[in-house]
Amino acid sequence: MGQVVSLVGSGLTGFSLGVWIFQRTESVSQFALIILCDTLPAILISPLAGVVVDRLDRRRVMMLSVLVSMGLVAALAVLLLVGELRTWNIALAMVVGSISATFHRLSYSASISLMIPKQHLVRANAMVQLGAAAGQILSPLLAAVLLEAIQLRGVLLIDCISYLFALAALMLVRIPRPDIDPTRAAGARSITGEFLEGWHFIRSRPGLIRLMVFMASILICGGIARVLLVPLILRLASVKVAGMVSSLGGVGLLCGGILVTVWGGPKRRVHGVLGFGVLFGACLILAGSQTSLFLIGASVVGIMFGLPIIASSSQAIWQTKTPANLQGRVFAVRTTLLMLTNPLAYIVAGQLADKVFEPMLLPGGILAASVGRVIGVGPGRGVGFMLMVTGVVAAGLSISGYCHPALRLVEDELPDMIPDAPATKSPIIAGAGRL
Repeated sequence: MGQVVSLVGSGLTGFSLGVWIFQRTESVSQFALIILCDTLPAILISPLAGVVVDRLDRRRVMMLSVLVSMGLVAALAVLLLVGELRTWNIALAMVVGSISATFHRLSYSASISLMIPKQHLVRANAMVQLGAAAGQILSPLLAAVLLEAIQLRGVLLIDCISYLFALAALMLVRIPRPDIDPTRAAGARSITGEFLEGWHFIRSRPGLIRLMVFMASILICGGIARVLLVPLILRLASVKVAGMVSSLGGVGLLCGGILVTVWGGPKRRVHGVLGFGVLFGACLILAGSQTSLFLIGASVVGIMFGLPIIASSSQAIWQTKTPANLQGRVFAVRTTLLMLTNPLAYIVAGQLADKVFEPMLLPGGILAASVGRVIGVGPGRGVGFMLMVTGVVAAGLSISGYCHPALRLVEDELPDMIPDAPATKSPIIAGAGRL
């Protein structure tokens, strides 16, 4: 709950700062620079963060990260009050905040398996997804209202208060420390050497390699869809409608998170990854083939609905199969590789849509007389066809995953590295007590 409140507060600040920058500069490039400052440092710092998380008390790392983030927001508020807030101040704060958030995120994900019985890891990870969904739905709506009522300085103050909730929750929670790595106890090693241990752990397990490659592929498909969906809708309706459809995506994310929180996910978690990957691809195909806003909106709900189930099931497999004292390093390697898919997806989507797919489905294009007869011809139809191709790839990868024993049987072939819940206690109550 502390994280949910903090995520909503951070979402308020992120949305409000974006509006503030664009209103004063009217520059898309400066806006894009802020996004880059928020994503690139996280990719670069993840290897170091993973080693630190395994070396130090994870609860203290999270508390320090919260304090740093709160201090950054407070500094921006002071600069705003004295009339000295500039774009470069915000960019610098985004860089430091991104680094701090990376330490927090890795500590958080590596702590869940220490607090929750392994049979409830999917449910716990889904609850984490609910926090992200709440931020996506509530933050833009609240920020739009609050910016008019209390302006940016009031929003920054609310964000500072939200960090206090996260800090208070961490002060109340006991997070067990993992067993000491025997090789580490034998002597000091370099940060590079410890990071490479995380890579060697993954590399020696083909099932985890295939799972990571599959998730990277799904993330690329998701990144391409993120770029294409808004232009697809804007060819058919107004900016307001595009915003409403985006909010529907948040509703789908929330519903998927609630479902898997209550349900707990499939008994075999790989079915949650591959099975809902097929649903994800099918909804992309439906969205691209349509000019009906109702069906596109329904497809967006379906796309986002499956993501919490895919993500929480995958995360639970990693948490179960990775020793607690290695999770920081292993998750850092995985996070670094997966985050690299975002810029790749954005670059590929824009270039292919503008230079390849759109021209093919304009009147007289090479696919106008074939594919165009089915999905239509004109502006936006090339984007729709590219979305369909992306969906076919996502669904095909999910189905083919069942053909690879290393991935299909990853839960059977790798031993569990965390113990079962005590037999004398209800696992749900035991998990809640540890929280």
